[in-house]
Amino acid sequence: MTSPSCRSLLSNSSRSSSSMTGFNSNADLFDEAGGMESGSHLSTLGRLFAWEKKLYDEVKAGNEMKKIYDRKSSQLSTENATNKQGIEDQVNDLYSRLMVSIKICDSISKRIEKVRDDELQPQLIELLHGLTKTWKVMLESHKTQSRTMFEVRTFPSAAALTSDRSRHLATLQLEAEIQNWRMCFSSYIAATESYIEALSEWAYRTIAPENEGSPPLVFALCRDWLTVTKNLPDKAVTYAMKRFAKDLRTLWAQQGIEQQQKRKVDRLVAESEKRVVGFEREERNIVSSKPMNMKNKVDVLAEKKAQLDGFTKMVETEKAKHKDYVEETCRVILVGFQTGFSSVFDSLTQFSEVCVRKYDDVVQNATSGPNPVLGC
Repeated sequence: MTSPSCRSLLSNSSRSSSSMTGFNSNADLFDEAGGMESGSHLSTLGRLFAWEKKLYDEVKAGNEMKKIYDRKSSQLSTENATNKQGIEDQVNDLYSRLMVSIKICDSISKRIEKVRDDELQPQLIELLHGLTKTWKVMLESHKTQSRTMFEVRTFPSAAALTSDRSRHLATLQLEAEIQNWRMCFSSYIAATESYIEALSEWAYRTIAPENEGSPPLVFALCRDWLTVTKNLPDKAVTYAMKRFAKDLRTLWAQQGIEQQQKRKVDRLVAESEKRVVGFEREERNIVSSKPMNMKNKVDVLAEKKAQLDGFTKMVETEKAKHKDYVEETCRVILVGFQTGFSSVFDSLTQFSEVCVRKYDDVVQNATSGPNPVLGC
């Protein structure tokens, strides 16, 4: 059997997992079996790596020995009778050592096959069982989230939602969380695909030439799992997240415009109040002034009253403009969440449904054959 080192299997999975939020490997989250009934998956991969390395070293040493054997064998036809006996003894010794090396390689190969079929295969099926259960739970959660967002018709305290600076910051924070969610989701998909691809490649290389027509179940399992993983609707999920993040940035900009207008209105209202106070003071002065000066002062006061009315009208115009901005911000919030956020949960619901169905199909195919590994 030609069986390569599984170093790539371990390195691929570790590289991909490094982009995800990691857990302390020494944390007491699981027992020594990693929480699996079929044994520790990590330990199994470690043993496979150790056996593969041993096989690699044995084959490498055997190849070097074969080169020496071939060289010594070719000397037999050119040496004289005096030296021929010594070379024949060396050739016979090398031949015996080569036979031993071949037997060792066969023994190691059989050991790898045994670990592959008796340990790795049940663990992969258990992992798929676990993924199916996980996505069933996620499916129900995303259905509830999607339904909740669809039922939203309005937000309480619309003014508070749009005028408070903390709300403006909260929008930016939500956008950052959505972007992080999208990256984590993409990393999860990439890590899963990388890992299953490495498993499939390794499983294929463990197939002996005489068994190519009937590959081991673990290879069919990895192949089907990889096919499912490559065809999951993850692009729809990441697109929905990206689009909602864009909607949030639009909302953030709209909130900024609304807040800027609010500050403008506040300044104008304060100025208007000062002008009113000034006008009332002048009005009182006229009432208390001498009659001969009263007409001129009344004319001046009338002119100022007209200016005050014009300024008040401008304040009301700016207030109306601010009200329009508030309503537009509320509309962006409502529509953005109903369409943008809902589409995220809708896409995740569809993704979860596909995962549950397809993972279950892979498990059924793997366990319903003539020699099922685990019962469903």
